[in-house]
Amino acid sequence: MSLFITNAPAGEPQYAPSERLDAPPPAQIVARADPSPKKVQRFTFPQQIIPLDEGRTLLRLRQPPTLRVNTRTMEFEAEDWGITMPCDKVEDLPRQIARRFLTLFSKADQESMEPQEKLEWLKLLDKVDYAQFSIDRSAPQYLEGTLVGKTPPRVEWHDGATEVLPLSLASSLFPLDPGDNFSAFVKVGRDNRTLSIERVSLIPA
Repeated sequence: MSLFITNAPAGEPQYAPSERLDAPPPAQIVARADPSPKKVQRFTFPQQIIPLDEGRTLLRLRQPPTLRVNTRTMEFEAEDWGITMPCDKVEDLPRQIARRFLTLFSKADQESMEPQEKLEWLKLLDKVDYAQFSIDRSAPQYLEGTLVGKTPPRVEWHDGATEVLPLSLASSLFPLDPGDNFSAFVKVGRDNRTLSIERVSLIPA
């Protein structure tokens, strides 16, 4: 039986795989492989949500990463991520996945990818919820509207669309009376639904 253990900061997840990596609460990371003549063994890394920008943006993986562990070198490869690491550094894998994704994301945005990187990028797009990542990462946009009602908050935007806002956003429009015209920086999500409103200003009639 092979066993490798490394100390991790308190509060970090713990991984104790047999056929699979699990994340129990203690502050040690333990990976265990049963005796096997195979040189390579596969494990599943449990974490599928990786926070970025202090949690304001989330990188959501569609499935847990598969790790191919070389039992002779005690290194593992995260399949399709182009990441190879020593087994005793497994706790750093989420950061390395985030780093790999953001590196290719930046190159795609700057249109500076090498041919091989383009292939790798296409594979990663199948592994993450890219649409939600783009929504999380998008900046609020300037919008103007009219407050139609306050209970629940209802707004008519400058393009004529009317939206009933979540009650959680009512405090953002607290100073306004029904009929007031206002401007704000608004972040929208799927189906153009309002997620947040900030920097509200009254527009004189």
